[in-house]
Amino acid sequence: MKNIFLINTGIHVLVKARILFITGLILLFNPFHSPDLSASEKISLHLRDKTIKDAIELIKEETGYSFFLDTRDLDLSKKVTMDASGKTIREILDLLLKNEQVAYKIKDQHIIITSGSVRSTSQTVNESFPVQGVVKDSHGEFVIGANIRIKGESTGTITDIDGRFTLQVSIGTILEISYIGYQSQDIKINNRNPLNIMLREDTQFIDEVVVIGYGTRDKKALTSSLSTIQNEK
Repeated sequence: MKNIFLINTGIHVLVKARILFITGLILLFNPFHSPDLSASEKISLHLRDKTIKDAIELIKEETGYSFFLDTRDLDLSKKVTMDASGKTIREILDLLLKNEQVAYKIKDQHIIITSGSVRSTSQTVNESFPVQGVVKDSHGEFVIGANIRIKGESTGTITDIDGRFTLQVSIGTILEISYIGYQSQDIKINNRNPLNIMLREDTQFIDEVVVIGYGTRDKKALTSSLSTIQNEK
């Protein structure tokens, strides 16, 4: 019984030490929380003979991401020099950790660094989120009932009375916007920002409509009717 007690005590001490280690790292790398930044948005990082710890601090300040280290394979005191302009957070991490035997994963607004030689880019790239938008014509009028569809899929929606819509998408999704009498438009989703879409009139469609005494008819339909009368004569 005495031996068992000692073993359990040893395990308890190890678990407690690990918790303290992890807590210390969280406090070390995330004392304050900056505004969150989307994983697809671009940042710049210029380092001259700085430690990896310094680089992590700068990334945290720029992006608002918190860091969690579950490995001792990363030497935080190692000096690095890096020039990165207009890069995503994943591209920055790839450059920073390219010679390190560690892996990383981005989950929500957290970067988890673990042991491993293959780094894992964020799963959030393929995670969906609701994007909002408004559709207007060239005169600034709301387009009611415009079709908003994910290209190549049946998923879609239509604009409401204020020309607004909300659709679940992911980064890289291409939206196809269409409405009768207007030119269709494709928009690629690069971030979570609201979309302001302007549809232009389809002049070719307008040319195909002619005015008759009691309304409008499609030119093809009108030609067909005339041909039928001529045949009867």
